This record gives sequence, C-alpha cells and structure tokens, in this order.
Amino acid sequence: MEYSYTRSLIQELYILAHENIQIRKGIFDIQEKLFGNGLIWDTSDNDPEQNQLIKDFQSWSVSSNISGVSLIGVLKDLEWDLNVCDHAYLEVFRKKSESKLIQIRRLHPALVELDLNKKSGLPGETHFLCSACEDENIYTAPERCQSCETELVPSYYKYYHRGRYIYFGKDGIIELSNQLPYNRMLFFLIPDRPDHSGKEFDGIMVGDNKTKPFMIDQIIKDDRKAINEIILKRLSEEFGVWNNKIFIPDSNLVHKDKIKTF
Repeated sequence: MEYSYTRSLIQELYILAHENIQIRKGIFDIQEKLFGNGLIWDTSDNDPEQNQLIKDFQSWSVSSNISGVSLIGVLKDLEWDLNVCDHAYLEVFRKKSESKLIQIRRLHPALVELDLNKKSGLPGETHFLCSACEDENIYTAPERCQSCETELVPSYYKYYHRGRYIYFGKDGIIELSNQLPYNRMLFFLIPDRPDHSGKEFDGIMVGDNKTKPFMIDQIIKDDRKAINEIILKRLSEEFGVWNNKIFIPDSNLVHKDKIKTF
C-alpha cells in the first residue's frame, strides 16, 4: 500500500511537469544547456590503446540500447527525472558470459523500488540471481545457480515491467539521487522571484529563508558534476577507460586543441 501511494505520487509529479509550460520549458532549457555541445572525448594522450578504447566507447554511444537511443538521449532522460522527482535510475545491461556492456536504459522512477525483506526492511536478503550465466531464474535463498553452479548474488532493486518484477543486483542499476538542500522544482523555475526584502532577482534564481540563493548556472554545474563523476566514469570503466577522458564540457573547454566534440 505504501509503495502504491509513492508510485501514484511520482506519476502525478510527471503529469504536472509535462502539463505546466513553465516547468516543462525550464527542464528543456537545462537539458539543452547541459548537453547541447555533446560530450568531450579526450584522445590527447599518447596512449594508442586507451585512445582506441575511447573511440570504441564513442561508437557505442551513438546507439546505446536496443531502441537506438544515444547516450546523450539517455542522459537527457535522467536529467528530466532528477528535476521532476529527485531520483533517476539507469539499467546497465551486460552480456553475462563476457561481462561486456551491451546497453543502458533509463528506468522510470515510479516503477523502481528497493527489494526489501519484509521482516528486516533491508535489501539484499529476499531474492538472489546469477550474475555469471544467462539463467533468468530468481531464487529465494543464497545457494548456487542451477545452470552453472556459480554462487548467487543478492537482489537490491526490482523494476515493475509489463506485469512482473525484474530483479537487479547492486551493479545492475546506477541510482542517482538529487541531494541539493532545496527542492528545485519548487524554486528554480520561478522567474524574477522577489527576495524577502521586497527586491527582485535578476533572471531565474532559487532559495528560501534558510538557503543562500543560487543562480541557475550553479545548478547546471552541480548536475554536470554528478552526471560526469557518476555515470560517465562508471560507463568509461566498462570500456576499460580509466582516466576520466569523457565528460560534459564547460563552455571554455569546447574548443581546446586535440579535444573532439561528438
């Protein structure tokens, strides 16, 4: 009952964001400011092996899942989720037999929940799955896979999809949570909001009685850092790129020598 209420509340937030032109335009503007210049793919080092891995990652990013959505498209969807409900979930799907990244997919926050044990209230204690083979069976005890005899891993998330739950281990989902000290949806989209002395701010700002006002660029910077450090670093490692060579550009980085935008 509690989760059904949460799911309904999140869905109502999405309806509000889509139907309210101020909110919708504000999020679209943030997406464009973040991703309008694409990504930086830095191949300036004299390391042929790493440069080739970066190019492999770049080629994969054009179509990052079975639906043909690009990496930038997926990042835009996650940014929408962060602005609407402060949470975003990215499925990382690998070919188990090779531990090779196949695709990524944004999961709707209203359909994702922790796989909690009813007695302890903790994840990782109720369902178990095989991370080594294509066995899709879900087990209720930490035994071994019936197909390959590999030790099972605990499930931490479950995703409601087409009338059934899909279970994920810790590495199957990247979870993003917006921990800024204010509710962005309530504050940052209000233009020319008067401060508490009766004056007006120039442009769009955020803040409340307890929070120092921030310009919208500060929010963009914070989100960019989160996306860069969490998602791009994680996906880079999947391709064997370890030196933070793929990132979202600031305006002063776009035209650097030997750095290509894509």
